[in-house]
Amino acid sequence: MAVGFVLVLFVVAAVAWLLLPLLPAWREFRGKTDAEPVRVPQNGEMDIRHSARGFRDYIRTHFAHAMARCDEVRATIAGSLEDGTHYLIVPGENGSERMADELAQQAPRMILSCGDLRLPQDGQYPLEMYASRSVRSEGANTCRAILAREDIVLGPASTLLRWMHAGNRAEVATGALLYGRASADREIRLDVGCQFERLHAPRVLFGRAGQGAPRRVQSGQLHARDLPGRVEVAAGRWYVQRNLRLPKEKRIEADLVVTGALRVSEGCRIVGNVKSRRDLVLDPGVEIFGSLVSERDVHLAEGCRIHGPVLAERAITIARDCRIGSERDPTTVNARRIEIAPGVVAHGTVWAREDGVLLALAQPARGEQEAAGEATDQGGERVTHHEWDVHHWTAQQRSNIVLEILRGQLSPMDACARYGIEEPELRQWMARFMSGGLTALQDRPVEEPQAQAPRQEAPEPQ
Repeated sequence: MAVGFVLVLFVVAAVAWLLLPLLPAWREFRGKTDAEPVRVPQNGEMDIRHSARGFRDYIRTHFAHAMARCDEVRATIAGSLEDGTHYLIVPGENGSERMADELAQQAPRMILSCGDLRLPQDGQYPLEMYASRSVRSEGANTCRAILAREDIVLGPASTLLRWMHAGNRAEVATGALLYGRASADREIRLDVGCQFERLHAPRVLFGRAGQGAPRRVQSGQLHARDLPGRVEVAAGRWYVQRNLRLPKEKRIEADLVVTGALRVSEGCRIVGNVKSRRDLVLDPGVEIFGSLVSERDVHLAEGCRIHGPVLAERAITIARDCRIGSERDPTTVNARRIEIAPGVVAHGTVWAREDGVLLALAQPARGEQEAAGEATDQGGERVTHHEWDVHHWTAQQRSNIVLEILRGQLSPMDACARYGIEEPELRQWMARFMSGGLTALQDRPVEEPQAQAPRQEAPEPQ
């Protein structure tokens, strides 16, 4: 009897032990406690202004008293924090010349202004900057990060390494390089030749905004039965398993999914989302009331209007007079490479994960020369590995390598492997750059015999 009882008890315990891992699943099946979407915190990856907000709090915590004192006495204040960070507080634009003299003779400093801040040209500013009013940077400056309560103006050929945020407007002149994040509470305006990574503002202007193309009038509504071949229709979605070209000036009220390439002909209007697994081309005057998604490339011809996100796995090209999103309904443009022609206006975020550029042409070069929806890569890839002479480096080449490391594009080890540099030499370049910028990376002049053939300089990076 006792043996039987022990055996039953053992079996019950074993079954309970085996079922114990299934208890959470049973509770979830009965109670549905995990039916809501997971909440994603708005951290630095999600919010483009995260760094600016953190730096603003940093200024309030560490410099509120010092900036009030500077504004009161109207004199420059220099010092350092407990962590060794050097800073320079200037009373406004009148202190810019003295600021330049201070920076030329001192270690890298964080710069703060109680009013407007003007940065002389050809400067290296490796630490953050803040202005209670506006920041105006002259040409060919390299800045780590900028925060201004009003406007930010970057001159021609300026370089931004990490981020900038303007409480009002940001203007970026020709040939500037914007690495990282650039945002403004009202508007960002870029001039031709600018390169960028991530932009965010209620209104982003690429070049001078035009009047926009007039809206087209559609000749009639297009139904799934009007398309050649088989179209699967379910729950307001058209599913097409081939290449597709839509006829001109038609109205479609459905989501559209195409497994091949898709070309939307001139003047069409689609009320729904559009997705293509290959290239997606919009002819002039197309309007999309929904998202535009391609697993390859997206091309927008002139005068297109997109009221939702524009996403591509590879590249997006946008021709003149296109409008994306609205101030009331901002949206996102996201691709590995983005090429934009002057006259485009976007509302929200434009994010080039590798390379974005505002062209000097009226429209992207690849635009209307492509076949129906079949974009190619010819001429689209940029050379990223520079064929430099590793036996002699110019100051500009050394500076560019150091900037690649500071921007996070390369680790020091990867830079040594790519460019054939010894690690101690690279560390020395970085220390010299941080202390004196481009000037500190120059070689000492060496006189060579006249009979010796001139050394061929390494080509400057593009």
